[in-house]
Formats: sequence, structure tokens, C-alpha cells
Amino acid sequence: MKNIVLLVFVTIVAYFAVMAVVDHDQSGFTITIQNNLDQTVNELTITYPGGPKMVSLKAHSKKRIHIVPKVHGEGSIKLEYETGHGKQESYIFGYIEPGYSGKATVDIDSSKENGELDFKVKDELDLY
Repeated sequence: MKNIVLLVFVTIVAYFAVMAVVDHDQSGFTITIQNNLDQTVNELTITYPGGPKMVSLKAHSKKRIHIVPKVHGEGSIKLEYETGHGKQESYIFGYIEPGYSGKATVDIDSSKENGELDFKVKDELDLY
């Protein structure tokens, strides 16, 4: 009888451990940033509830970032860049709530004379 109870207990614990790993992989937001410039882009900041996260990209490189915001109510995920003339902001996900997840790609294709970067954002938001 003890062996059956132990087996059931181990099975339940293993089930929840597997579900925690699977749930972790599917929760949160995956953001891929592609730098198509001939120059390094330093100090991009992804701001989000529970963040921020700093990112630097070498010329013609790509970086994938996974974040799990600590959202209590409503929030957003933004990309910020200090141009030398001020702060540039672009929304990656303009509105998020607890349980939301998604993925986005951000292409940096050009820069302006004032130092601003040309961000092109494509997002896929999953609600719950």
C-alpha cells in the first residue's frame, strides 16, 4: 500500500514539474531585434513591468530576448533609445494584461541625422 501511495505522489509531483516547464516556455514575450545597420547599436532598453532589460547589438546582428512581465492590471512593453538629442520610444506591445503572451520582431533598418533609429515592429499578441 505504501508503494502505491508513493508511486501516486511521485507521479503527481512529476506531472506538475513537467507542466511548470511547459508553461514557462509558453508564457511571457519573445522579442527578436534585428540590427540591419553598419554600426553597433548600444543601450537599447526594453521597458516593461518588472523590467527593464538593456540590449546592445553589433552591426548586422540579431538578438532574441525572452521576458516575463510582472503585470498587475495593465501595462505595456516599449523599446527606448537615447539618441544624444533626447529619448526615442516605440511600443512593442502597447497593451498587456496578466496572462497575455506573444512574440515580436523589431527591425532597425536606418538611422536619421538626429540619431533616431528607424524601428519597424511586427507583433503577435496572444490573449490568455
